[in-house]
Amino acid sequence: MKKEVRDYIKEENNEIELMLGKFTNLKIIGEGGNGLVYSAEFLGEPVALKILGETNQSSKKSRFKAEFFNTMKLTENKLIVKYYDYDLLVIGDHSYPVIVMKKYISSCKGKKFQNLNDVKKFVDFLFEGMSFLHEMGIVHRDLKPESILIDKDGNYCISDLGIAHFDTNNFPEFYKTLQNERLANYAFSAPECLSEKGISPNKNMDVYSVGQLIQWAICGSLHKGTNRKRFWECDLEYMDKDYLYSLDLVVDKAISNNPQERFDSINDMRRELCRRLKQKKVIDPFDEMQLLQEMITDAYPEDYGEFTCIDDVQQITAILKNIKCSKFSENSFWFNEGIGNNKITRFEQFDNGVTLINSYELFVKKIWLSLGLSMYNDLIILEIETENIEPFKNEEESFFEGYLIDGKYMIPASKTMSGKFRHQGKVINLEEVKADVRYRYTAKRYFFLGTRWTNAIQSISDDLINDFQSTDINTLNMKALKQVLSSNKSPEVSMLL
Repeated sequence: MKKEVRDYIKEENNEIELMLGKFTNLKIIGEGGNGLVYSAEFLGEPVALKILGETNQSSKKSRFKAEFFNTMKLTENKLIVKYYDYDLLVIGDHSYPVIVMKKYISSCKGKKFQNLNDVKKFVDFLFEGMSFLHEMGIVHRDLKPESILIDKDGNYCISDLGIAHFDTNNFPEFYKTLQNERLANYAFSAPECLSEKGISPNKNMDVYSVGQLIQWAICGSLHKGTNRKRFWECDLEYMDKDYLYSLDLVVDKAISNNPQERFDSINDMRRELCRRLKQKKVIDPFDEMQLLQEMITDAYPEDYGEFTCIDDVQQITAILKNIKCSKFSENSFWFNEGIGNNKITRFEQFDNGVTLINSYELFVKKIWLSLGLSMYNDLIILEIETENIEPFKNEEESFFEGYLIDGKYMIPASKTMSGKFRHQGKVINLEEVKADVRYRYTAKRYFFLGTRWTNAIQSISDDLINDFQSTDINTLNMKALKQVLSSNKSPEVSMLL
């Protein structure tokens, strides 16, 4: 049916008549699966005509009409495409819906961002424009470079709200999405939009798309799979290390394939970027790695530059007591056991031989060390006793998971499911006491310690470390492990090297 529209316009000498009046000098400037976009003149002013090449009463016609009337409620905002009128182009027995809109110079498709100032302008626009849509109760669902239009002054605006979800409390419900309708483009849309039928619209779908648009703007391509190209690896003029570093970490979270791991909204995404940029001091990864190294060598200086196994109880105790969790910056001290990386918020060594990492009570029987100039590749491994571990005990039973109450006695976790427990005949509310959760740990043999920039702490190292759990450590396989881990540098370290 698009052919009928094109032929008619050509036969009419590139002029058409609508209710508003005559539109002249029509020139095709865009074409999609079912639509055509023409530039035109109306009363001597440039406009654009968006024509749907559908004649039957299809869902596409209903959605096209809904897009116009819903979007008209937004066009006072300069960041949203400007629509003027809705009409029908009658050709014989057929009528084609037409949206009269502001003429824009181009879309962002094919645009090259030459310098960081261009990127910052684009990022600020995405945050402001999409925050506005979300505040209005709209989930776009189809963001892509073609959806971002550019006017003659170089300003951006958001268009293509045809498959957007509009909150029916704020907008007339002209159209309701059908169960099996496609709700996204295949490149920039969140994976759940493509893989699940009937999924409910969510703001973090747009978070994913915004993240991919920023990735595309900086790197020239979006990201799928692994080995994401980092922002500081891209060729931009006027590089701002702090901005790119902070933005890269924000985008990393935004484009997670798991919706639960993304920001809940664009506002959350923007706030996180602002928070990172406002930090008084950008943490130097090497300062943190040097700190951990000094803690170890202050207690055991003999290791530096060597592969060392420490099995002497006094030396183990000295090293562990010298590690002070509080000396690290926020989110900077971690462990990896091969099942995801874990931030260490508590690290204590008790006189009874127990090492407490967060809530895990560990019995460390050996420490394996390899420290050197390449601090990001240091190996600090706690070998844990996992057999013949004594459980916690109270007067009634033995257990491996429980609560230390007020630092005085242990209660099994199984006895606290109601939020209360009985102790010496008295019922006690768990919230009214100091309840310190404790686990007697028996699951994994090796704990890898480091800062969040250490090679062994990177998520890419998880599978390797998990597989290593079944290995008996020796100097030879320590060297092999270190060699493999050497390529798993954090983005922060890669940026600084």
